[in-house]
Amino acid sequence: MKKNSLLMKTSLCLTTGIFAFGCMTDSGSTEKSSDFAADIATDTTTDAAAEERFAIELEQLAPGFESATAADNTAFLGRVRIPTFFTLAVALREADLLGAVTSNQLTIFAPTDRAFARLGIHPWNVGEVENLSDILLYHVVPGQVLSSDLREGFAATLNGAAVEVNFDRRRIFIDDARVRFADLRLFDDTLHVIDRVLLPPAESIVDVVVGNDDFSILKDALLRTGLVGAFDGTSSFTVFAPTNDAFVALLGELGVASLDDISDEVLAQVLLYHVVDGRVFSSDLSDELEVSPLSGGIFRFDLDAAPTIIDENRREVGLVPSLLDVQTSDGVIHVIDRVLLPVL
Repeated sequence: MKKNSLLMKTSLCLTTGIFAFGCMTDSGSTEKSSDFAADIATDTTTDAAAEERFAIELEQLAPGFESATAADNTAFLGRVRIPTFFTLAVALREADLLGAVTSNQLTIFAPTDRAFARLGIHPWNVGEVENLSDILLYHVVPGQVLSSDLREGFAATLNGAAVEVNFDRRRIFIDDARVRFADLRLFDDTLHVIDRVLLPPAESIVDVVVGNDDFSILKDALLRTGLVGAFDGTSSFTVFAPTNDAFVALLGELGVASLDDISDEVLAQVLLYHVVDGRVFSSDLSDELEVSPLSGGIFRFDLDAAPTIIDENRREVGLVPSLLDVQTSDGVIHVIDRVLLPVL
């Protein structure tokens, strides 16, 4: 997303992310993953023998499953056939990613052949899948991440978007896929076997806003100020999105009849006060955390009771719990019940 000259970068120090990465500057861990993905995309170093050996060992991985550490492995093997990974091996070849997985230490959420088959994808047609590389990179996080390292929340992938990690009793879920086997080793990589293919978000921030009637006033405001062009897909943003009801309440609060009574300059500043550089998920937030939006200034979070944002005018703005962490191809949206106001 090409940044407008008015857009100011932010710096966040988030210590409650999924892998507790600590201080994140600018786009945080997502930026780190995006940079890593860019390095992979431009890395021309190849080792054909290593790549072929990795593919063969991946295809023959099933016999080594007794070394996996998931508590329910034995019971699982007694109920269903042992998984295989021929489709994944072919997919990595077709997407030209074998070099990346053999020359870097990565963690891969590895779908089985059965998981691919649910989508009608098999070794003989996986190369025809649109955006195959983006889909595969959505299954990969940098470094070694063992099952014991996982925390509930979001983990940035090499795709740029993040997968959501949840726990149900002793079971681990990545988005809607269950981890069936954990902590397998292949070359320098760690594999967690999953029973579904993960699909990255397809809609952009603008797509979500334009396609949702509850954001029609926000859409009109973005169009009027020309800020829609700032969301061009080349960078990632977090948007705290006010609903139509929030804008109507603001008009009453300000004593004006419509947004037409507010100048374009002021309206743009208010809108940019709702946008933070990079992807910030609810699992990244902590009580009293202060963030700097693109307009400049700050707002902070109060998580003691209901999740709330305190703006520069000491107004309380509620985060809608059921509408947090709406992922898009270029960021994340959190719906709020009131318009944030900077000091104007």
